[in-house]
Amino acid sequence: HAWAIKIVYHTMREIITSRSGTTNRNSYASFNPVFGHFKFSNVTVKSNRTNLILGKVPPILVYSRQSHNGSNLAASSSSQIPVPQNSSQVGARLNNWKRFARVVKYSRIPLLVVSVFGLGYNQGIIDYSRDPEAKKKQLLSQALTGVAATSANLIVDGSDIRLRQVQRVGSRMTGTARQFVQRELRLAVQKWEENTKTFGGGIAVADPQVEFWHAAERNMEGKWNYYLIESPIPNAFVSEVLPHNIFITTSMMDNFIQHDDDMALIFGHELSHLILGHVSQANQLELMLRALELLFLSMDPSEGFLSLAFMSLLGASRSLIGATHSKNSERQADELGIKLAAMGCYDTKLASNVFERMHQFDTESAAGKVKEQHQVLRWFDTHPPTAERGQFLFQESNVENKEKYFNECSDVKDKLMKVFRLAK
Repeated sequence: HAWAIKIVYHTMREIITSRSGTTNRNSYASFNPVFGHFKFSNVTVKSNRTNLILGKVPPILVYSRQSHNGSNLAASSSSQIPVPQNSSQVGARLNNWKRFARVVKYSRIPLLVVSVFGLGYNQGIIDYSRDPEAKKKQLLSQALTGVAATSANLIVDGSDIRLRQVQRVGSRMTGTARQFVQRELRLAVQKWEENTKTFGGGIAVADPQVEFWHAAERNMEGKWNYYLIESPIPNAFVSEVLPHNIFITTSMMDNFIQHDDDMALIFGHELSHLILGHVSQANQLELMLRALELLFLSMDPSEGFLSLAFMSLLGASRSLIGATHSKNSERQADELGIKLAAMGCYDTKLASNVFERMHQFDTESAAGKVKEQHQVLRWFDTHPPTAERGQFLFQESNVENKEKYFNECSDVKDKLMKVFRLAK
């Protein structure tokens, strides 16, 4: 008898909870499983064994707040569900738990993404520690795949004029970049020490600028290698995954490089990406955007076509944000790259013409013609327009040139020519 009443009670509570919108918060309900009583406020209805056997629920007394004047109670066998206070409180608590569970669920998704990333990162460290040389070859193969090449396409013949040019300019630019980073690190440390003394010492707190230039110094220190790749894709790049390596393709040299100055500007740009940590920043941004995309996908209430449209919108938004960040990184690398080229005693004004040749190449290519017709596609470009970059570098060459860094220039001939012009 008590168990049957308990079943009815739980059924009624589910109905009451599901219709919590009509809850009268001035009423309450309680159940005594021993004696089988439903109690609504101060009105008690005793359950009937016959009604339970026949499957009938006793008439429900509806406690009306409007009709409650002192001791008056309005009771009827209405079809409306009673609104007991205890049930409303239980329903409120259940809703709070549901909200809390939902928050925990959605917050776990980004944490799971970070965890998967961390597991992959740790596994990469383990693989590298087991066989560093094999891992380097694998990473080199992946890098070459990006320019449609393999290890067989690497030009290793020391007599190749183009390879010797790459080694000559690359060695000079990496040395210049290393000196620049070391100088900036010294300045950052001096500034940090001055600030520490100004504020009375105390506990030494790590300075973001000092940490930044320490990381840049780690990226620049070490023996550098210079690779010339036989490839139809014009490209030059430096990767944090493969540190201390500069890559350039034969197509890049044949189509755009005419002087050492051109190559110095290109190498300065790529080394600037490494110094400024753009690769790590791009990876962190991509991780965050993908975690947010998974989070929004889990919250998507739509189905069918709307769900596909929502997924497309999220993917396009991620690509647009990534492209905007990449454009900013390219502009920063252009600004620092021309500075490094000038510090290496290269003619930056002459070198800026390399972007004019790139612009002409882009406009004549099929992809460039499509983008000219559909300007919206330029929003998703990872690089600013080459014509815009060339114009900026040409103007910047009036400031960043080898004459500005006369005392730091490593080219003795240029120094002597400068002295000769001044004497004349």
